[in-house]
Amino acid sequence: MQSVVDSVAAGLNQAGYELRNGTVIASSGLTYFGASMFDSTGKLRERSDVWVIKDGVVYASTGGARNNTTFAKASAAPLNLSAGDEIVQALDNCVINLTRG
Repeated sequence: MQSVVDSVAAGLNQAGYELRNGTVIASSGLTYFGASMFDSTGKLRERSDVWVIKDGVVYASTGGARNNTTFAKASAAPLNLSAGDEIVQALDNCVINLTRG
């Protein structure tokens, strides 16, 4: 999982931000990665966001993922995968539950 975290962290556009509560679901040749984003002071900035990785290329699925990283939208070609996708939503909920303890 560390390589997935590193791949997504490489696209963070805010200095000092880090990913926590990382969770992965692999399905149909795609890797779905969800995580919370924290700033350099440890303050929670995004409760849960999801990225999708296909053939080593990272795509941003949820709003915070799109706004806080440099990756192309998962909803565009070649994935055409919306933030409302069943697996994206399931992963998003898992990460939210982790932030609540």
